[in-house]
Formats: sequence, structure tokens, C-alpha cells
Amino acid sequence: MPKSKIYYTLHKYWRLCLKFYSDQDYPLAAFFAATLIEETGKAVMIKEHEAQEVTGGVPKKTFRDHQAKYLEAVSWALFVNLRVTRIYGNIEKRFGKWFKKGRIFKIRNAGLYIEKGKRGFHTPDERVSKTTAFIMVCFAGEIFGEIQGDILGTGPEEFKEIIQEIDRFIGENAATFKEALKEIPV
Repeated sequence: MPKSKIYYTLHKYWRLCLKFYSDQDYPLAAFFAATLIEETGKAVMIKEHEAQEVTGGVPKKTFRDHQAKYLEAVSWALFVNLRVTRIYGNIEKRFGKWFKKGRIFKIRNAGLYIEKGKRGFHTPDERVSKTTAFIMVCFAGEIFGEIQGDILGTGPEEFKEIIQEIDRFIGENAATFKEALKEIPV
């Protein structure tokens, strides 16, 4: 089965998450992680529309609802995922709360934009922590890994590769992982 064009775009976003985190550009790592999650949800929506044989194309507004795209990605990849529960513990709970409260989109925007707050203007570097970026990159990878297969025209090799990259990423950032595990879910 040939890989879809969408796979290559999502894979590029995955690489950018890892690159920016490695470069200590945590805001851009978080931005591309949120974008990867959102676009993964969109890939699921596209596949669902194709399966339903929707005529006349997919309405554009279908793809403009950020939270709906996050819902597709998260529900496909994380609702029943024992690997995620076993590895992340409290971190999974924190990510779940971010998702439920619509914070993924806010984190995405915080990674790009200077915003005015109560005490002046705040840059992305001030708004996105290393830990937040770490959590976002981990979950973006987990979600991207889980939709390998029919949706993207990939097989078990791509799934295995992404899971190995996530495990390597966690290992390379063990101190941040331990700190994130200690923090109380927000």
C-alpha cells in the first residue's frame, strides 16, 4: 500500500517537533506538536468522509474547528491506549485535562504569538515551558504513531519506527520526563 501524501506532511511535522525540541526552541516544538495532533485529526476526518462516500466534497468548515480535529486525533489514539497509560501516568491525566479544557489550541498559539497579559507583553519563550513542550511532543508522537495503517497508507514498520523515536526522545530527556511525572496534573 503506498503512503499517502498526508503521511509525508505529518511525518515532516513530527520531525520538526523533534528538531525544535532538540534545538531548545520549546515554543516551536509545542506549536508543531499541536499542529501534528490537529492535522492527524484532520487525516482521520478525511478518511471517514472518504469511507462515507460524501458527494460534492467535504465542507471547508468541517476542517476549521480546531477542537473537533483534536477530538478526532485524541479519540482515535488515546481513549484506550495501555501503552500511554503505563508510560505516562499523571502526564496522561494532565494532557487529558488540557484537551478537555481546549488548552491544546492555546498552547499552539502560545508557541507562535506575542500576547499582552496583565503585566505587559509576553513572548512565546515566556509562555511555553520546556515541560509543556515535552508533553506536547510525546503525545503528538503517540497520536501520530497510532494512526499508522489504513488512514495513512502505512504499515507496522512506520508504527514501530515512530514508537522507537518516542522512546528514544523520552530517554534523551529523562530528567524532564521525571519532572513532568512529579508535577500535579493541571
